[in-house]
Amino acid sequence: FWLMGDLSRARMHGALLTLFVSLILIFMLWRKSTQLDAFLMGEENASGLGVSVPKLRRQFIWLTSFLVGLSVASSGMIGFLGLIVPHFSRKLVGSLHFNMIPFCIIWGAVALVLADLMARVLLRPYELPVGVITAFVGAPLFIWMILSDGRSRN
Repeated sequence: FWLMGDLSRARMHGALLTLFVSLILIFMLWRKSTQLDAFLMGEENASGLGVSVPKLRRQFIWLTSFLVGLSVASSGMIGFLGLIVPHFSRKLVGSLHFNMIPFCIIWGAVALVLADLMARVLLRPYELPVGVITAFVGAPLFIWMILSDGRSRN
């Protein structure tokens, strides 16, 4: 399961196409960041603020499904990045999606490049799947975040 993600077969044409489509979809999400923030207050409050909750929920589900599908189709399943980066980002920039979305994009890309670099040079001349690196780094970090969040609430 952890070995499924791989960047070694990525080519420039596919990467540019993935980047182009992803940026369009992310921009569509980012434009609705204030409405997404309204969801943080609950569906009733969001509806009271004029957000069409069922319509917006469908839009977000479709957009995020396309983004996830595009990511998995281009590189396979690379675990823990989608969990770790947003949680750390929220601690650094707050929960407003206008700030969170670009911050997560930048730091998600940085984390993936660093994990891929480690996967390529750690056991040189052999190459580990990048999912192994993200699992070894991400699992302990995620457990630490869960435990530290539980302590801060008590």
